[in-house]
Amino acid sequence: MVAVAFLDESLEVLLRAKMLTKPEDSKRVDSLFAVLAPLHPFWAKVQLTRALGFLEEWEYKDLERIRVLRNKVAHTYEDASFADPKVIELANQLEAAQRYLKKAESRRTALKTATGSPSEPGQLERVRKSRYLFTLAASNLAGRIHGAAETFRNEEKE
Repeated sequence: MVAVAFLDESLEVLLRAKMLTKPEDSKRVDSLFAVLAPLHPFWAKVQLTRALGFLEEWEYKDLERIRVLRNKVAHTYEDASFADPKVIELANQLEAAQRYLKKAESRRTALKTATGSPSEPGQLERVRKSRYLFTLAASNLAGRIHGAAETFRNEEKE
């Protein structure tokens, strides 16, 4: 679940972008994210970024779904698979993936209209599988989170 580790790091980057940045404050800020500290768990970062209004509701819900998926894989002795019906159900609910697919579909339609030929056949159908939905959602969310962190950093410079 490398994608979840990347999202975890992305949330930390977002939170740190709004925290004190002076060298004398770094130890205090770092201590919040240390192992066994309040903001170390993925869950805590998700909750705080939503509570501060840094995430939209749909992003928060997707991150919660991803957390549930990660826990299903990480905290079980059973074989976990993207073919598992519960995993498929959660993956199909990931709004970030659905938003991406909707944009991809409109680009595909525009390309077909402009060129008179369809784009790569079966491409969108393949993407709809649970593993791809998960990957699309995670990468979409990470990009949005890093974008928000960059916005915060730029606000500080102004």
